[in-house]
Amino acid sequence: MAQAVRASREVRLLTGDTVRVDELADGTVRTALVGGHGDVPYARWTTAGGSWVVPAMSSAQHRVLDLSLFNVTELAAHTTRDGSVPVGVTMRAGAAPSAERAAVRALDLTPAPSSSTSTRARRAGGLVAYRGSYDPTVGGLDPQQLRGVASIRLADTAPAEHSAARGATGDTHRLTVQLDNSRGPLPGFAFVWVMNVEDSGAYTDQVEVGRGQPATFTVPPGPYGVVAWADQRLVLEPELDVDADTTVTLDLADATTTPAVMLEGYHTIQTALSVARAPAHGDSYPMDFVGPRFGMSLQPTVGTYEHGTLRTGVSATQAPDDRTGTRGSQPALAVTADVVDGVPADLTFAHHVDDFARVVQRFAANGAAGTRQTFLDAAAPGVDLWKGQELDVRVPSQRAVLLQAHPDAWYQHTFYPQSAPGDHDLTQMYATTRYRSAGGNQVLTFAHGPVGPGVDHPTAAMSVRRDGSRLRGHLPLLSGAGSSTDSFVEDQEGRWSLRRAGRTVAAGINVISFDVLVPAEPRTYVLRAESRPDAPGWDLSTRVADVWTFATAPGQRHPALVTPAYVPPSSLAGVVAPGSTSFGLRFTSLAKVRIARAAVQVSTDHGRHWSPAHVVRRGPATFAVRYATPAARQGRTTMSLRVAGATRSGDSVHETALDVYRLR
Repeated sequence: MAQAVRASREVRLLTGDTVRVDELADGTVRTALVGGHGDVPYARWTTAGGSWVVPAMSSAQHRVLDLSLFNVTELAAHTTRDGSVPVGVTMRAGAAPSAERAAVRALDLTPAPSSSTSTRARRAGGLVAYRGSYDPTVGGLDPQQLRGVASIRLADTAPAEHSAARGATGDTHRLTVQLDNSRGPLPGFAFVWVMNVEDSGAYTDQVEVGRGQPATFTVPPGPYGVVAWADQRLVLEPELDVDADTTVTLDLADATTTPAVMLEGYHTIQTALSVARAPAHGDSYPMDFVGPRFGMSLQPTVGTYEHGTLRTGVSATQAPDDRTGTRGSQPALAVTADVVDGVPADLTFAHHVDDFARVVQRFAANGAAGTRQTFLDAAAPGVDLWKGQELDVRVPSQRAVLLQAHPDAWYQHTFYPQSAPGDHDLTQMYATTRYRSAGGNQVLTFAHGPVGPGVDHPTAAMSVRRDGSRLRGHLPLLSGAGSSTDSFVEDQEGRWSLRRAGRTVAAGINVISFDVLVPAEPRTYVLRAESRPDAPGWDLSTRVADVWTFATAPGQRHPALVTPAYVPPSSLAGVVAPGSTSFGLRFTSLAKVRIARAAVQVSTDHGRHWSPAHVVRRGPATFAVRYATPAARQGRTTMSLRVAGATRSGDSVHETALDVYRLR
């Protein structure tokens, strides 16, 4: 479900649009158009050959801009350090010198490598080929600059052949897709996508064609699905058998249904529409349309198919109509997630607030107050509803949101505690939540101190476990007290190691994650983890270190890795007033444990000197902690904590958290 962004960069399209390209923990790529991009939804899809993002363009741009210019994974790989992108440009035969000069100026063109050193490239077959580039300041090409241009494509990429997949053997057939429009003129361009619906690995491809041009593919025999879209209309042939040369005609006039999401008192600010023709075997490649409104009309298509499925997903992020009321009881945002089989003739989803779960997101500040990046997106099986919309929030603060209760939907809450808008600090905290029932008033807190390794509430996904002869673990390096969020931290901000008998068997950064072979006999391990956020202004939880000692033996599913869970009574601004301070302390583990010894110490000089706190047992693994918080004075402005706990059998944890909260 939830995944961290391990790498992120922005690439500039020749249209002037900027695309954020995120690489996730599993190696997949997620993309989103950022900044203002008009009122027309943009399209995106991903296949084994890359990830494409296609914004709204004029027919003149579509006529000459090759699809390779919108494969953002390739663009990211080809973009130079200074942000320029190499392109190859072909001028039309007989193009006027003035048109050629306009293109040369716009794209910093130089002669192609095979040409002479003159200012003009060598002519071949009446065409003039250039090699050039565009830089990050490109604002898009206007029709004047495109006069005389035959094509522009990403340099060093070969034109698509739209033929059988590599390694395919046996006969092939020509599949021709012809677009028609029985109610008006044909648009100046169209995208056509073809997939083998028995096994997508056998064939998947896409092509852009001009007005009235057929799209042709050379494919192995088998069942195929065809999707085509143009002029904000999508039509499809869910399944047809290709056992000879085949032509299929799709009528754009059949696209008659447009999604709509309605929630009384709210208006839509961002949408995601996903049409997913999934194969029986192999990867699925949903076609998505994302923007501030639903602008894509679809061809209604219902029924069952011999191979795979067809699903439609519709999601909207909505804001209250009365924006002055967001500080009161009215939630600041509402997110919907509707998924249906096929493409129904009616894609209108009318909701009531009673359809939603109410969640309060609390954002603590570990430094100066300011604006931070957040994301809140829906997800559902088979479709891609991720909008990639940055929702900035002030810290410290809290924000109430409505999330549609749905048995198939879940939501990823992501908070970048160190990243102001426009920054690229990848340290992030995230949580995945599901709401099968509406109502409630649930709270999700981000970055309440101490912020460091481990989780208050271990789960199957975030714990250490033994599977036969393997010891596997996944724990965050940056999770806040009282709310078990996962995380990913920048390279220099966290480290961990797993040792046995003094020998390191696994180590890393970013996130605690290991999978190691363990001996058949019982063994004891030591897991050390430390976080050191280094963002400017981050002055709480400046260093949090944990040392776990635990034993593992055959047949023991969950080792007794115990973690201290405690929430100091600090405000979201990280402040505790002087006087008596008390809070609960418990030691959590997926294994049932009794803590034999527990101790807490406090320090007001960044851990140079420690004083004991009063600790009273309340249960087998729970305690009450009490001490006096002093007033702030010169050189003593924060409180640090040191917590230790151990079982009778020797499993233990020692946590040192520096600068947990501010003194007042």
